[in-house]
Amino acid sequence: ASKASGFAPIAVEKDVSTATKCIDWCKQHEECMQVTYSTGNKGCYLFSKATTEAWQWSDSYNASYCADSKEKDHLMNMVKQVFSQKPAISEAVACSWAGDDCSQTKCCNDATCSWDLKGCKGYSCYQQPGGSAQCAETASWSTGTIIGGPRKVREVAKAEDGITVQGTSLFCFMVVNWKGKEGAIANNIKEKQ
Repeated sequence: ASKASGFAPIAVEKDVSTATKCIDWCKQHEECMQVTYSTGNKGCYLFSKATTEAWQWSDSYNASYCADSKEKDHLMNMVKQVFSQKPAISEAVACSWAGDDCSQTKCCNDATCSWDLKGCKGYSCYQQPGGSAQCAETASWSTGTIIGGPRKVREVAKAEDGITVQGTSLFCFMVVNWKGKEGAIANNIKEKQ
């Protein structure tokens, strides 16, 4: 992989504050073959060599190739090669918490478990006769019509050879006794999201 260059300005003011301006800066330099813009640090990275090796997939990056229009077919083949490495990841689902309106999400985050955590049961989304819907413990004494259930497990399949592996991230979960001090801590975490 080639090293990024800023292609310092000589007689003009350099403005690469957006992805479009970053691409335009690449187009103004004949030796620029590829550009990557990062929304995270508003960084514009220009490369004198183009690569089809994808390191990461994220909405915070915009990568583009720069070349003469006569090379359009070659560039399109490079783009196809890059996208062949994109992993298939299911979308994250937003679910509701106990007592919250679940008429739109139709799924619930909470679960009740036995004291030894050997048996857990997810909450259900109950539609009430008046039209509202709330997440509540799935039990025979709950009222209303069940229109949704507990959050489904989201699994990401192992990447096949040649597919970009996603970056790692920390996933935290906690088991909460809602009637104790833990409930106050968990509610504080929920409010801060």
